[in-house]
Amino acid sequence: MKCQPRDWHTVHPIMDLIGRYDREKAKRIIDIVDVSSLAERTKDSWRRSHEITELCDILYIGNYNVAQRFIKSNLDNIQTMYSSFIMMSPKCAIEAFDRGIKIDLLTEHWWSVSLYALQGLNKTDVEKTKEILLESVSQIIERINSITALDFDEKYFLKFLKLIKAIDSEIFGMIVLKLDITKIDNNWSKGAIRRGKEKQVKKRREQFYELIKQ
Repeated sequence: MKCQPRDWHTVHPIMDLIGRYDREKAKRIIDIVDVSSLAERTKDSWRRSHEITELCDILYIGNYNVAQRFIKSNLDNIQTMYSSFIMMSPKCAIEAFDRGIKIDLLTEHWWSVSLYALQGLNKTDVEKTKEILLESVSQIIERINSITALDFDEKYFLKFLKLIKAIDSEIFGMIVLKLDITKIDNNWSKGAIRRGKEKQVKKRREQFYELIKQ
């Protein structure tokens, strides 16, 4: 893989397509990648979540072991452990947490990735997951206070909240206590609801308010 960081955005959907229809071919492609050479070209990319995530996902599609080793071998270059990295390698994320590297469960607006990242952490080490959640409380509150109708477009936001509650109801309670319901209501915009999704979004919104009842 001799392409430069700017090329990963083009390569990613191609690799995704190959991975969907021919897993063995995807694996063969990644198995011949010179990871050490790749590490040199990515040394300045670890601070840009979307860019480096596309590369790691390209590796993960073909061979998740390669992706995990690549992330682990670059821990010294990582200042923030993005949710995408956590999802791909929860063990590496816990090691990063123990090293004092910032853990970002809510990278960009990838609720599905956030959910899978939290699930992976919880399956790997429940107590460390609780510690990570506790350190992430302020970030989670801030993100929830800024949600709009778009966050209810899919199921992942609600599932993420339900998982937090299942992992530690006290931490969930801390989050709920600091929510600004007025702000959340004011952020709502029916114009942001995609056509055909109105009923689902309305139902999820009702489930959200039911979930945060104290």
